[in-house]
Amino acid sequence: MTAAFNGILRQCPVSCVSIALLAFAVLAILVTLALRNYGFKKTVFFILYNTLVVSVLLECIVAAALKFPSIAALIPGSFIRHIYNYEYRSTIQYEKDCAVHDEDLIYTLRPGTCVFSNTEYKDTYHINTKGLRDDEKSLDSPEVIVTGDSLAMGWGVKQDETFGHLIEEKAGYKVLNAGVSSYGTAREMLMLNRLDNSNLKYLIIQYSHNDYDENKSFLDKGYLPNIRRKKYEKIISDYEKARRYYPGKYTKRAAAMAVNSIIKHFTAGDKGLCLPEEAGTFLKILLKIPEIDFEGTRIIVVAPGRFTEALRKEIASPGYPDYIRHMRLVNYNAVLDMKIHRYLLDDHLNSEGHEVLADAVLKVMGVTF
Repeated sequence: MTAAFNGILRQCPVSCVSIALLAFAVLAILVTLALRNYGFKKTVFFILYNTLVVSVLLECIVAAALKFPSIAALIPGSFIRHIYNYEYRSTIQYEKDCAVHDEDLIYTLRPGTCVFSNTEYKDTYHINTKGLRDDEKSLDSPEVIVTGDSLAMGWGVKQDETFGHLIEEKAGYKVLNAGVSSYGTAREMLMLNRLDNSNLKYLIIQYSHNDYDENKSFLDKGYLPNIRRKKYEKIISDYEKARRYYPGKYTKRAAAMAVNSIIKHFTAGDKGLCLPEEAGTFLKILLKIPEIDFEGTRIIVVAPGRFTEALRKEIASPGYPDYIRHMRLVNYNAVLDMKIHRYLLDDHLNSEGHEVLADAVLKVMGVTF
């Protein structure tokens, strides 16, 4: 999940540190032997030559793995996945055919039709006039609105395979998929204010840990960052440049990951998330932004396990309105197996994962099928 399931520095575990240290040790031994036997000039040539050979070999292996997931499966660790998710893949909110600037929300999906593809999928998006991946009929008095980021939007799956669509299909409710890639809860609720809530029975909020920064910023400042059209276009231009290949790109990234991992391994380490604060910030967004009456509407939050536990404790605190205290929680870590329900390269759910998630939400809704 967008982005989404692991931080950049978590992509290289302790085993990567061990490999990096071993590689440095072997290199030191080889250089020492070369200096003894060949002298300084030949040793420099020896180092440069072997560095070039290793770099070319690494570039070829990574390029093949990014094109063919079956090759990536043979490579241990998460290096290839890191390269794919942060250096290689297409990102829908920066694709000109699929996204458009919005003065208040930074961007929405571009109304119309576009094709979004990466190594493991190719999907056609049908986008309504509100900039959401759903049809026009769904905008008229939906009974269920699904908000969230790329997971809710259905990154990597077909339109009729998203967990929102499956809820509609299995439960018979009229569902609007309002998920947009990389939206935090603040933008999701601002988008909700643009929609028809007159017949809303369920609001399903899919939450990711990376929502916290946007939510905290909105509460501190009272508004989203003011990213005007020219700045958004500059972001797209930078994104396009960053995706371009140049000789040694993957070698450079591998070296950076190894150095970062070693530094992280021998320093204080990750302080982790303050989950109670994160849960409280989420609830403050729900109390502050939506301009709708939640009476008669059940809120369902779909989120990682540690967050759902923190949220469960927070909503039990006195002072919250009934629609907060009675919200239902779905821990997606408890029902999803990421080895089965996520793509090999991409960090998003596949169609089977969406079906499992839909069934978990339906169970909370009390729907039998």
